[in-house]
Amino acid sequence: MHNSAAWKASYERPRFQEFQLGFVRHIDSMQAKSLVFSGQAMLVDLRETEETQEGKPAKHQGYLECPLSDFESAINHIPTDIPVIFMCAHGIRSMRVAAWFQEQGRPDVFNLDGGFACWE
Repeated sequence: MHNSAAWKASYERPRFQEFQLGFVRHIDSMQAKSLVFSGQAMLVDLRETEETQEGKPAKHQGYLECPLSDFESAINHIPTDIPVIFMCAHGIRSMRVAAWFQEQGRPDVFNLDGGFACWE
């Protein structure tokens, strides 16, 4: 999995947010868009419904809305066959979810550095 385009595009220290968990890798919005729109990764939006009123990425087969409050029931919808990029408003919740997935043995999960604030 370390040969994936997502892994090659990722980096260890966040550039657009201050909070960091030591082992979570990050991807900037430009790389994330390229990977998602080319089908090489899935973008999972963890923001709550009221947060998405501020805007959201264009609907795409590589985009999944999965509010953190519904995470347990939606976890089975997160693909296991391609890398996953988690996104929240500013990158903190998404980094924690990526860390949890890594602890469960999934190395191919990433945090969108800076969250939705950096997506646009």
